[in-house]
Amino acid sequence: MNKKHVQLIIFDFNGVTVIGDHKKTSRHFAKIHGTPWQAVFNVLYTKYFNLIAENKITERQGWIRPIRELGWRQDWRAMRAWHLRHTELRRSVVQYVTRLRHRGYTCIILSKNLVAWFAYFDKALGFKKYFDDSINTQSLNLPKASKKTVAYICRRFRVKPSEIVYIDDQAANLVEPSKMGVNTILYKNFKQMRRAITRAL
Repeated sequence: MNKKHVQLIIFDFNGVTVIGDHKKTSRHFAKIHGTPWQAVFNVLYTKYFNLIAENKITERQGWIRPIRELGWRQDWRAMRAWHLRHTELRRSVVQYVTRLRHRGYTCIILSKNLVAWFAYFDKALGFKKYFDDSINTQSLNLPKASKKTVAYICRRFRVKPSEIVYIDDQAANLVEPSKMGVNTILYKNFKQMRRAITRAL
């Protein structure tokens, strides 16, 4: 990739921009119920949250079904409240985004989140003020990890895939963008991400 041509930097929301996601929730409740956390994550997030985010089931169903499948006796409302409450900005990332924007790069959030949650998190954390724009794929009725979403971003921001750097903490979300020529970075920690972005720019 021609390093001079990067125009747009995309940051994932949960797992990159903020601390607190379905992994954290899965670990917390897995410990309470004596269930392997990865098994909880696979049911809670991979199987059911994706269906909520793509408007295929309701949010209520997206909590009740995994609880039943896991065989737990758990109030879904309490589980949801814990999940929403344990989310905070990753300060190192938003401070770095501010520096990137001062250097002239457009920085946006790309999230697969519920519309109501996204509004709640912005009110609680004020994350949108740190970015040029934010996109929540549920609002578009698009799957996040898809060519259609990348194509939409390219049209909206008038960029080519090769002019985009995209950071996400889940490898599955980076497969299709990478195939299209987007420079993808799998987030592991802040320092690793910053080094990877520096190389890309």
